[in-house]
Amino acid sequence: MHAGASRGGPAAALDPSEVLCATLVRQVASFLRMRGGRATSEQVMSEFNGRINAAQAAPFKAALRTAAMLEKEGTVSSWVLKAQYRSKTTAQ
Repeated sequence: MHAGASRGGPAAALDPSEVLCATLVRQVASFLRMRGGRATSEQVMSEFNGRINAAQAAPFKAALRTAAMLEKEGTVSSWVLKAQYRSKTTAQ
């Protein structure tokens, strides 16, 4: 075993899908915080459409469900930031 490669150490290999999901959760939470903690599905899609490719669609949906809850009022669906993601310093 080489230096820094001990289990759980800083040089431990990171799962790229976990890194992607964590990054997407932070991006979604940041976007929703900038909009007062809520955005319509249309607003979310408009914001992330050019930034998410087909391979990232499933991780993005999972990240969105992790950071926010979908609320439906009539014909409008809004994503509402979960309490644990409302503060910039929490859940990162």
